[in-house]
Amino acid sequence: MERPWVVVLQLLVLVTWIATGQAELCDVTTGQAIIILDISESRDTQVNQTTTPAELPVEGEAGVDVEVEVSEEGAEYFTLTGRSLNLIKPLDRDQGTSTLRFQITCRVLSGERTTTIPVIVRVTDINDNPPVFSGLPYSITIPEVTPVGSTIFRDVHADDLDAGVNGQVVYSVIPGSSSSEVTDGYGFFSINLPHQGLVTVNRSLDYERSSLYHLTILAADRAEPSESRLSSTVTLIVRVEDSDDQDPVFDYASCPRVGSICANPEYTAVITSGRVSGVLSVKPEKIFAADQDSLATPVEYSFMSGRPGTYDRHFAINPQTGVVTHTEVVDRAVTSQFEITIKAEEKSAAKRFATARLVISVAGVDASPPMVTASSYTGTVDENSPPGTPVYDDHPQPQPIILSVSDPDLTGDDTPPTYTWELTTTAFRIGIGGRLEVAEDSRLDRDPPNPGLYTFQVVAREAWEGGAASVPITLTVVLSDVNDNPPRLPVYPPLAVQAGAARRVITQISAKDNDEGENAEVTYSIHHVSSRGGRDKFSINSTTGEVALVGEVNAGEQYSVTLRATDKGGLYTQSILEVRVNRGPNTGGPVFTVPRYSASISEGAPPNSALITLSALDPEGDPARFSLLSGDSQHFDIGASSGTIRVVSQLDRESQDAYALVVKAEDPEGQFNTATVSVIVQDINDKNPDFIGLPYSFRVNEGQEDAVVGTVEAVDDDDEENGEVFYSVPEDSAFIIASDTGNIKTKQALDYEKQQVHYLVVTAQDGANDPRLSTATVTVLVTDTGDEPPIFTQQVYQTAVKENVPDTPLVTVTATDPDTVPVITYVMVNGDSQLFSVEPQTGLISTTRGLDYEVASRHTIVVGTQENTEGGPQSTCSVLVTVEDANDNPPVFSLSVPPRSLPESSPPGTLVVTLLASDADGTRPNNVIEYELTGYGRAGDYFAIEKESGVITLKTSLEAEAESDFELEIVARDGGSPQLTTTSTVSILVERAREESPPPKEVWAALTDTQFSVEVPEDTNVGSLLKKLTVLDTPSKPTSIRCIITQGNVEEIFGMEVTPEGHCGLLLQAPLDFELTHHYTLHIELDAPISPEGNEIRKAQVDITVMDVNDNEPEFIFTQPYSDMNLGKYYAFVAEDSKISTSVLQVSAMDMDSGRYGEIEYELVPESNRGGYFSVGRSSGLLRTEREMTSVPHDLLPFNLTLMAHDNPNAKDDALHATSVPVIVNLVEEIHRLVLVVEATPALVRNRQEQLVAVLQEHSNQIIGIEKIESRRFMGNESIETDSSGTDVWFHVVDSATGNLLHRHHPHVKQLVEGEPDRKTLLYHVTAAMEGNRAIDIRPPILLQPIRSTPAPPAKAGVALEGFQVALMALAGIIVILGIAGICYICVQWKRYVRHRAEANKAVVVVAPPYERVGSVSEPVAKEYEVQVLHMSVPMDDDSVQDMTIDSRHSHHFSMDNVSYITKQQLSEDSSSRSSGEPGEGMDLTPRNHDHHEGDDDLDWETPLGPYHPRHPDSSPSRNPAYDHFAGEDLPGEGPLSVRYKGLACPGIPHNLRQLLQCIDCYNFLTVQPSLLIDYNNLDSKDP
Repeated sequence: MERPWVVVLQLLVLVTWIATGQAELCDVTTGQAIIILDISESRDTQVNQTTTPAELPVEGEAGVDVEVEVSEEGAEYFTLTGRSLNLIKPLDRDQGTSTLRFQITCRVLSGERTTTIPVIVRVTDINDNPPVFSGLPYSITIPEVTPVGSTIFRDVHADDLDAGVNGQVVYSVIPGSSSSEVTDGYGFFSINLPHQGLVTVNRSLDYERSSLYHLTILAADRAEPSESRLSSTVTLIVRVEDSDDQDPVFDYASCPRVGSICANPEYTAVITSGRVSGVLSVKPEKIFAADQDSLATPVEYSFMSGRPGTYDRHFAINPQTGVVTHTEVVDRAVTSQFEITIKAEEKSAAKRFATARLVISVAGVDASPPMVTASSYTGTVDENSPPGTPVYDDHPQPQPIILSVSDPDLTGDDTPPTYTWELTTTAFRIGIGGRLEVAEDSRLDRDPPNPGLYTFQVVAREAWEGGAASVPITLTVVLSDVNDNPPRLPVYPPLAVQAGAARRVITQISAKDNDEGENAEVTYSIHHVSSRGGRDKFSINSTTGEVALVGEVNAGEQYSVTLRATDKGGLYTQSILEVRVNRGPNTGGPVFTVPRYSASISEGAPPNSALITLSALDPEGDPARFSLLSGDSQHFDIGASSGTIRVVSQLDRESQDAYALVVKAEDPEGQFNTATVSVIVQDINDKNPDFIGLPYSFRVNEGQEDAVVGTVEAVDDDDEENGEVFYSVPEDSAFIIASDTGNIKTKQALDYEKQQVHYLVVTAQDGANDPRLSTATVTVLVTDTGDEPPIFTQQVYQTAVKENVPDTPLVTVTATDPDTVPVITYVMVNGDSQLFSVEPQTGLISTTRGLDYEVASRHTIVVGTQENTEGGPQSTCSVLVTVEDANDNPPVFSLSVPPRSLPESSPPGTLVVTLLASDADGTRPNNVIEYELTGYGRAGDYFAIEKESGVITLKTSLEAEAESDFELEIVARDGGSPQLTTTSTVSILVERAREESPPPKEVWAALTDTQFSVEVPEDTNVGSLLKKLTVLDTPSKPTSIRCIITQGNVEEIFGMEVTPEGHCGLLLQAPLDFELTHHYTLHIELDAPISPEGNEIRKAQVDITVMDVNDNEPEFIFTQPYSDMNLGKYYAFVAEDSKISTSVLQVSAMDMDSGRYGEIEYELVPESNRGGYFSVGRSSGLLRTEREMTSVPHDLLPFNLTLMAHDNPNAKDDALHATSVPVIVNLVEEIHRLVLVVEATPALVRNRQEQLVAVLQEHSNQIIGIEKIESRRFMGNESIETDSSGTDVWFHVVDSATGNLLHRHHPHVKQLVEGEPDRKTLLYHVTAAMEGNRAIDIRPPILLQPIRSTPAPPAKAGVALEGFQVALMALAGIIVILGIAGICYICVQWKRYVRHRAEANKAVVVVAPPYERVGSVSEPVAKEYEVQVLHMSVPMDDDSVQDMTIDSRHSHHFSMDNVSYITKQQLSEDSSSRSSGEPGEGMDLTPRNHDHHEGDDDLDWETPLGPYHPRHPDSSPSRNPAYDHFAGEDLPGEGPLSVRYKGLACPGIPHNLRQLLQCIDCYNFLTVQPSLLIDYNNLDSKDP
């Protein structure tokens, strides 16, 4: 037992615990000092999750015992409902909200106790974030030989913001997608450590299979359950680099393959026994191997092995190209075939290689072609035989024809070669075993018009490249007939017979059968007769086909007899014969009363008007029916029973004035007669005169009365007086017109300065009583005539030119013409026209040929103008030309020096001879001469020449020299540049003393040199001595030597002779021609007695150069297609509106000569160039215009020019050749132009222009000129439009006989472009010339025609207006209207400005009211509006004020940098601070920005004391004056917001147009947002 005091103590402790443990209200039931709750984070915007526990563990019932409140920190997320916390804001733990800390306040309702309890809410994680990869993008490049298991990528990493397992990431590889360029990396790569993400190689890589992998990597968290796990994917790009891991491969197109690799490659070649073939032709392609790797390592070829073992003696292979070469002869008797293994090895360390087999066959010598024989050379086969049917011979027992081939080259051991058969027909073929049989798709048909006999040739050819072919044999195959054609009966017309019972033949039928023999025999029969009993009334002869009537027939009966024709094979055709029985003999058809009728009718007769009534009587009394047999059924018709001819459509006499109608009258049995009706159409005046050649534009010189202006022409298609045309012009015009011809002349002299263009309305009226008329506008251009002669202001020009330089521009002279249209034509008044020329238009003076200083060192040219021939002091100018000397003359020796004798005892210094040379040049150093002795042999050792004087002296004694003859060569050269030289020779004979002469030594004749040259003009006469070849030591008898040409004298042009002096002379035996041969080389040999061996001095080479002379004339070149028709002339054209210097024609000539003799210059014969309208380029041959073509006299047209071409420029007349050619130039006007429309682009037509002209000339037999080729024009919406896919070819026609242009209405041209079938034929041939691009039309050009006026009144004539003129007129009208409006506007503004300026007395004053509420004070919610006042500093000065103008542009005084805003607080403060001030003081609104300028005081804001001013006695405090509208108050300064700028006052809000104009200048510098100043709700609808 326990002690009693212990029990008592325990009871005391228990009671104390119970007493102290009793919970009070607002205590935490858990006994903790704080409350800890758990809640899951929100998913997206979720707020419906509850806490754990669901209620706050606080003693007491909320709302009954206690009142619980959440502190401000907790109230952001929760509200309290009872003791439950309700979430009001989503929670995201991943953004840092993992724990919420706040307090709750618990107050006991029954007492004053209040407790504050801390609360911690722990936010638990949910898996709401997928892993996110970092470090993107992922890519890696690895070699293809990377071992399996190697880690290739370590940078895969993903982060997950979730916590715990929700944030743990594991990695894996998943399947992806593949394409032709990208391979899925799944299976090739793997991640073996899921938590680390290391990518490793899983399979061997092959660059050739794929070089790019996309590996899809999955990163997933480890949330539970697994369905809630989130993941992300990323692509790792793996690029594989190629490595050397593939063997090379042989390849050719026909090789059998395993995959893409050529398997067991084999090549073949053939060589011929006993021959070396060189490079082998290898089949099927040349030997080629390549590395499979992209590294493309070079491959080297070699022989690896072969059979027989001697293969490498006969063949070699190129290591780089693989070309196999046959190097040594092979005997087929020893070896008939080689098998060689070829090795292709990479040039790399791995030395990978591949092999191929080469089989080389040794063929026998193909000395003979194959021979073909046939078992029979003629045969037969049935027509229509199917393919493969054999052709049989014509023997009694037919056998198929067999062809065989033999070759004499083949031996018994040879394998028979393969042959291919070649036939000259496609109907037959050679089948298996050489059998001749029917070919595919032959369709053999013997029946006409097909051939029944085939004759063709057969050749057998060896079936390899270059194989020999046999001699062709000829075979003949006859087609046997097969009964495959039925007889053909024609269609027979209905037959009429007379009634009766007599037997009679009524017709005979005949059928044609295309078969032959028995198959073509035909029998005839009657198959059926339509009427009952009719079969017994007809019979037919089965052989002849005669059809007879054998029974009685009555009038009115009709029979349909079916006739049949049948051949022996049973094939037949049928034809139906219609038989009609007439009542009896019909004597004829109805007879007209007269055979010919005539009638007339007005062309204005309305349709259904009766013309004439015909009648006809039938002999049998039957009624006649009338019809039009021929004539014009479109305009006339006849009553079938009445015979009345009527008009059925409107007639037009101008289109056709007479008709011939043939009328038929027919009885019921078809008998008829005819009559002719002649109809004359009478004219009425229904056509207006029609002007042709529009538009009219003429030019006339001013100051001429009764001058011819031009001619207009109108035609009227009416007849007689209705078609006569009379012309008239207004009486008040300056022109008169011939009423009958249309010739217009000036009535008075015109003045260019008063009016340059006149528009004349011409009226054309016909001669009818009620005339019709048309009008046209004629544009007359007045030409200014020069009445002031040109003058030269500079009288003297000086220039210099180098000698011998042709075509050099020297100087341009200038004259001035005071006329408005300067006309200046420069001419040479005095000077050598052979040396100088003056450009007529520019005044440029040039040399025409080189000048010669030695002839004249100075020239004076006087230049004038054609327009000034008065001879005044300034009518001409002088040009002084100084010629600069050039070194153009070589030195010339004055006299030839005869041979000189010199005693051998002459002392040194002895004068031998003096040579003198002169130089024709005029200045030093060109004419300073120096001499030089060159000599032959040892001459220079014994003789010397003085450099300046030319004196030759003896240098040393001659006694020691055995030589007795010396040939000295002296060169004289001048000091010019380039230096010119001349050579002369001096022969010196040494006289020896006889008594002291040594015994003669042995000498031999020899030539002086081994090389000679000669220049010969090509016109040298035959027989001339060209060159003397000096012979040394000639024998005493020259006849003992001979000179022989041993080589080079092919055509025997040259010959050799021995001159009397014993030298070799070169002769010309035949004419020379530089154009054929420029150079000859001859080998000469001297034949003389007793010469030592090897003495080459007796052989020499002579080089002959043929020099050209001017012996050919220039010849003009005429190009296609014009050369066929031009008859030695040039044809050209120029448009009427052509400008000066327009290119007209390019001529060309050629000269067979060379050098300057072949150079050609062109010039116009002045007499032919009347009026100076043309010029030609001297060297180019380009013909150009020199004047305008608008006023060319008609007597000059066409221009007949003569163009001359001469060679050898700058030469005298006797040293040149010239040729002339006529040039016909036509002036093309609108009436001449035609347009050919082609459905092709302009570029294509230009490329085919020559073909196009050839077609047009061939069809027209005239000369065709193409003016231009442009995009096609057509009329669009009242304007001309273009189509670049089509082409308009503008051309004209020139009469080949006269050379004149033909206008569009010329009969020849109309027949070409309008006549049928010429027009269709021409368009067809043009289409063919355009390579199938269709030519669709030939028409006049499309131009904007003048507007036609109505017949009356004449003054409203149409005027032809181009689109550009219409645009100019419209633009002028707009400018006039805008100008008037602008002038009115400026006048109004200026008036108001003057008035405002008069009122100006101070700067700007602007009043801004303080801020107030708008509306009733009693309103619970009243909108407040705020006024922001713009405070600006505007620099002004007095001068600017005085000079201010009205300018609608933005003011340059205003800048946003000078603007500050004043808020309502500042206004309130300023108002309160100055509320005691006087009204006139205003507010201090000095700008507070840092950009304040001087003069800002000129801009002030002030509040006028208007009726709504806040300090006005009657102002209402409930309204904002800034938004009040004052209707009808126009006075400045009385508005709610007034502005005063430089003295210009205007209301703040303009209410009408007057106030708006009044304030224009104010608003230019004061830019205020209208929304801040205008109350739009209160604006009056009448305000602008």
